[in-house]
This record gives sequence, C-alpha cells and structure tokens, in this order.
Amino acid sequence: MRETILFSAQLRLDRTNPVFDTPEGLCEHVDSIIRDLELTREADILVGSEDDGGLTFEQKKRLSIAVELAASPSIVFLDEPTSGLDARAALLVMTALKKMCNTGRTVVATIHQPSSAVFDMFDDLLLLKKGGEMVFYGDLGESSGNLISYFENLGATCMNKGENPATWMLNVLGEAILVTGEDGENVPLDFGKAWAESPNSLDLQRRLLEISESQDEDLRIKYKSEFAATWYRRDNLVRMSVSAS
Repeated sequence: MRETILFSAQLRLDRTNPVFDTPEGLCEHVDSIIRDLELTREADILVGSEDDGGLTFEQKKRLSIAVELAASPSIVFLDEPTSGLDARAALLVMTALKKMCNTGRTVVATIHQPSSAVFDMFDDLLLLKKGGEMVFYGDLGESSGNLISYFENLGATCMNKGENPATWMLNVLGEAILVTGEDGENVPLDFGKAWAESPNSLDLQRRLLEISESQDEDLRIKYKSEFAATWYRRDNLVRMSVSAS
C-alpha cells in the first residue's frame, strides 16, 4: 500500500515542492499521510483483495483518499466517501477527513444518509432539493442549529430531541408547508424560492460578488506545465513499476 501512495506522490508532486528538499522528505510526506489516515498497520500489505489477505473495502476507501493527498492538494473533492460502509467504518473514514480539514485543507464531499455523528462533522452544508435547486447553504452551526432554525422559521415541524438532522431535513423537504399565495389562497411553500429571497442567500450573493470583483492574482493557482513530473521521470517510474510487477 505504501508503494501506491509513493508512486502517486512521485508522479503528481511538483519538483519545487519542499518534500523534495531532502532524500527523506518524500518518504516522510508519504508516512505522514499514512498516519493521518490511520493506515500504519496496513502500510506494507499488498492492496489485493480481502479474500487473499489484502485490504478491506473500507481500507481501500481510505487508500483512495491517500492517493489524492499524495499530490498535496489544497482542496479535495469526494463523491459519497461513506457509501457501502457500515457505521463504524463510515465514522473512521470521516474522522480521517476531519483530520485533513484540521491541517488547513478544504474537503468538499457529497454524503448519502449520514448518521448524526457523521453529519455533525461537517462545517457547511449545500442542500439541494429534487431537481437540483438550492434550498440551503451555509454554516451548520453547533449541533446543526443554523440549519434547524432556518427550516423551523419557515414553518417546518420542530425536530425531536435525538433525531438525526440529516433525516429530519429530508423529511422537511417532503412536507406540505402551506403559505399564503398572491391570490390569498394557501399554497405549498416553494423551498427554492424561499431560499433565494432569504437574507442568507442575499448575503451569499453579495460575498460572491465582492470576491469576483476583487480577485487577487497572487492567490490564483497556476501551473508551469501540464504535468508535475518531467517526461523522463514519468517514463522511468513506469519502467520501474513494470519491472517490479
């Protein structure tokens, strides 16, 4: 498993990265990723299949994240990293992702039916209703307080103590919350329109406008070439990989 992460780092890290300053730097970079994702015991196991003594499905999930971290990205995108995992394994993966956030990286992830413990690990939420229309975005707050207050103020059923906020918010979107329409008749609340007209949404639009109008060129991510590694380095690594196999 260690070789998988090392191979990714050698191919995807730019030569100007500080980890190349010393011969031991690259190995320490890989080892730190292994420690952060709690894969130390599995570091020298062949990936293989679980039936043949290789990594489990959950461990491979963490390995796939480690391969991306090898490139030292400032932001990581993940599509349902807990899908197919039991509650314990999902919590283990999310704990590792939270550690990544604590090192200064940004993690953007879609999540499917998270437990309360997993949901509480997120700082911000972008919630879309069926059809892809935004109905909430922002800081969740302590124990999802901001999310809960927003929907309760719209007339949603109050969340019960101990209820999973992720389940509750989806149930809320399925509710028929009636509001007074333009003709004075009661009509179902349009969650998308309610969000678009909310102070939170207007403040978000203002902030986005400010960012777009005052872009700092020094903060723009730029690359000198299409590939981080040189042609010679890529070719040499592939040759080594083929000969090792």
